[in-house]
Amino acid sequence: MPRRYALAFLVSFLAATQDFAMAQENVPQLQWTLQPVAGALKLSTTLPEPWHLYSATTPKGTGIPFQVTFPEQPAVTGFELFQAKPIRKFDPNFQADSETFEKEITFYVVPKVAAAGELSAKLRYQICTDKVCVPQRKTVTSQFAPGSVFAAPEGFFTTAAAAPSVAAAAVAKTSDTESQSLGAYLLTAFGLGLAALFTPCVFPMIPFVMSAFLNRNTGSKAQGVAQAGIFSLGIIVLFCFLGFAITAALGPFGVVQLASSPWVNGFIGLLFG
Repeated sequence: MPRRYALAFLVSFLAATQDFAMAQENVPQLQWTLQPVAGALKLSTTLPEPWHLYSATTPKGTGIPFQVTFPEQPAVTGFELFQAKPIRKFDPNFQADSETFEKEITFYVVPKVAAAGELSAKLRYQICTDKVCVPQRKTVTSQFAPGSVFAAPEGFFTTAAAAPSVAAAAVAKTSDTESQSLGAYLLTAFGLGLAALFTPCVFPMIPFVMSAFLNRNTGSKAQGVAQAGIFSLGIIVLFCFLGFAITAALGPFGVVQLASSPWVNGFIGLLFG
């Protein structure tokens, strides 16, 4: 019997891994062009169907908004980002209205610099279909000469009236924001893990587990507490290792793809059926 379940799990895992690998092969790697126009830099790419890209103004919590930065370039004291009117509609990935772009995508970046030179812009964005989302980062470079006044084409508007500096201070501020976000995420994860203890399949087992370590016929209570700590640490290390291993093998969305695979869910149904 255990051998049959092990074989079923192996087949399910390999099938799910193959499905995810095939999905990854179909993820487009966007090729961005950055070219100078009168007073600005034109940033453009082509996105094949059925993919879409989230705009710079998409509502919070509905995908990673399109972002441009000029890190480690003190000559850039700020910039404005112009985009066309995005498509606003219900997004099944986030169960909320989002703002996206499709097919031919164009932005205009107006850097604030004192002298002409080469600028390297770092792009951060997320592309999605109705079933999968993939974050991407790119770096594009172009020459830029200040002096001309940029006139936005019809249908384009600025996403920030006065974009903040993206020199070292702004990079540090971004790092602080990301650190705060990570702290909030860890606190939320801890709270949800604590709440999971009160689920019907876990809570009744707590007395049994505690009794196994504290009400032993041999050894002291201190030894029982120490063994309980080792037991808990072993579970934490094991599942962290599995999480990191799956992420390294299948990418940041590997766990999501694995959990949504019909093969894996079929195996779990077989196991508990």
